[in-house]
Amino acid sequence: MPTPRPHRTIIAGARAHFSDSVGDVVNVSCTGALVRTQHRHTSGEEWPFRLDVGDTPILLTARVVRCEPVAGPLSTSKGKYALALTFVNTSDETQDQLDQVCKTGRRADAGYRRLRVTLSRRCPTCNSRDVAKESRRHYSCCQCGQVFSGMRVGFLRFAR
Repeated sequence: MPTPRPHRTIIAGARAHFSDSVGDVVNVSCTGALVRTQHRHTSGEEWPFRLDVGDTPILLTARVVRCEPVAGPLSTSKGKYALALTFVNTSDETQDQLDQVCKTGRRADAGYRRLRVTLSRRCPTCNSRDVAKESRRHYSCCQCGQVFSGMRVGFLRFAR
């Protein structure tokens, strides 16, 4: 039986610095991160990685697990590639920092189920307009992967 994946936490405004690239962090877990970047990387590359969350940056070593082009109509404005990274050789102190970031993010995620009201179709989690309609009243965000329900009443859109 496969082991369950660690909980991934969406952290708004987090930035990643690695190799010669800077990217936006889509989500992070205790074992890795998903980063949106402008540059293609090959699987297996290892780089020093700096995760900027809050006041103190977290310094790690990250290995590229996969790098895929981002799909969707609005993806060209935010980044061209989704880069999945795993953290390698983390010290106890660094792992504690990651655990704290993920724990704080989970508390913030707990309230995301509130009803969001907007004028255009948007993801209730990351506020992206890069949203695909899956079926009636069911949508998925092409940027963060969130699956959500939504509906339109007049010119207002509701999402949860």
